[in-house]
Amino acid sequence: MDYGLEHVLGNLLESSFESVFWGPEMQRVLSGREDESIDVLCRTCEVWAFSR
Repeated sequence: MDYGLEHVLGNLLESSFESVFWGPEMQRVLSGREDESIDVLCRTCEVWAFSR
């Protein structure tokens, strides 16, 4: 959970799912899962650790 709002992806009440899911912040998060030079919370998430 991103309680500190470090990765605000978007608002589904204001935008389409596609624009949120394929938006710039989501792309940064996805890239950061593999690239350790990009600081993202998802690399430290327990759920992500099990999905590898």
